Amino acid sequence: MLYKEGLTFDEALTRYVGEFGLGQKKTVFLASLLWLANAFVFFVWVFASLDPVSRQHWRCNAPTDDACLEVFNSSDPKHGFCQLSRSQWSWSSTESIAAHFNLVCQDAWKVQFVNTAMFIGCFVGAGIFGQLNDRFGRRRPLFGATALIAVCMFASCVSPSYWFTLAARIITGIGAAGQSQCIMLMSTETTGPSFRGLASVASLAFITLGEFLLVGLAATVAHWRYLTLAAAALNAAGLLLYPFVPESARWLLSKGRKEEALAVLRNISVINHTSMPTEPLIAMHSKHTPEHRNQGHTNHTGLRHSSSTDSLSDVQDQPTDSSTKDGVVVTVRCPDDASTECSSEDGIRLRSLLRNSSLLSRALVLLLTWFTLYFSGYGVVLGSGALPGSVYMTFSLMAAAELTAMCVSAFLVDRLGRHNIITLGLLLGGAACLGCANAQGQQTVQAVLAVIGKFGCAMASGVLGTYTSENYPTPVRATAMGMFNQAA
Repeated sequence: MLYKEGLTFDEALTRYVGEFGLGQKKTVFLASLLWLANAFVFFVWVFASLDPVSRQHWRCNAPTDDACLEVFNSSDPKHGFCQLSRSQWSWSSTESIAAHFNLVCQDAWKVQFVNTAMFIGCFVGAGIFGQLNDRFGRRRPLFGATALIAVCMFASCVSPSYWFTLAARIITGIGAAGQSQCIMLMSTETTGPSFRGLASVASLAFITLGEFLLVGLAATVAHWRYLTLAAAALNAAGLLLYPFVPESARWLLSKGRKEEALAVLRNISVINHTSMPTEPLIAMHSKHTPEHRNQGHTNHTGLRHSSSTDSLSDVQDQPTDSSTKDGVVVTVRCPDDASTECSSEDGIRLRSLLRNSSLLSRALVLLLTWFTLYFSGYGVVLGSGALPGSVYMTFSLMAAAELTAMCVSAFLVDRLGRHNIITLGLLLGGAACLGCANAQGQQTVQAVLAVIGKFGCAMASGVLGTYTSENYPTPVRATAMGMFNQAA
């Protein structure tokens, strides 16, 4: 049988355009700027909802009320505060949203419930945007999610009630999950295989920068309305990046949108001072007998495995739609009954891949890994307010640990490999978090172990997204990432 030859997207980058030149760095940098806004959205509640009782943002109504004064002047006012009647005290400051909505004593659970609601929204958003990203690309869903966040955060600034805030936080979570997913995809898909790990970790470092900006702002301007407004303004400002962030050329090729894909690729090559490919580019693959190549091998699922991001791709001699632009021939391989512009439904489907027992078991392990890492990582940060000492110092130390972890991951990712770094991070983070939970009464030890736990989780999670995306082909990558983000 006669087989069609052509270049994969990674091969085009490696041989011609460049794997991580100035053109790709520009795209990664611009997309990563939205991590700053994303960090504000996820962690602003840590500072917006600080406990007003222990911070003594209340006063006794009667200067002669000895019972109230005794509680107020104690080392831990929370112990006796709820035994006081509501008429004995009043708020001296409502800079914490917990004071603004009276989320204390029997209503204290509502503070953390807002965090829970945020992640419920993230669960929903990960599934929704996984589908949107595969259907509409990376760029439009990214800025759509950013706009949704901005609207919800602006609405939260003028929230009339706790339940309005809760609802806004849920919808914000939907947008935040989509935003995270899109940034991660754009950072990895524009880069060649040799630099993909480095690009991914460098992009995630912007989250840490956002955390430093947040803690600095919170230490200066503590009022929850101003912090919420800052998060809203950052996301609104992020919308100005829309004209400068290109669509993923890899996704465009997978959809058969040849002219647009080549225009993006040409712009990258111009900035990189490199040339465009002179060989055909494989834009979409059919579902039948795979093409055997030296750099890949075929398993019984009929999928060709290679070291590229499109590592589960298959090609054969099928009717094609070809065009030439800038001297580059783009070949779109479609099933016999497909239209000229192929879609992911015409090619590989995620559920088809998961029918293979090996790929299914790998997916289950990744689901557990995503859940464990993000449950632990977010749990440590969101619970930093309950740790001893200044919440600003504790949060800053965790951000510093995260930045250090990103640097370590960037240095080791192409030396030790993704799997080894994830394993090391899981072991270190898990051991430290277990130690922190069992070090009751040892405040300094708890704080140190919490920081080490954050370091381990950050080191592993910095590589996990890249490792996961490399296991799935472009037509279903966003759907797969959405599924794993739901586990997180």
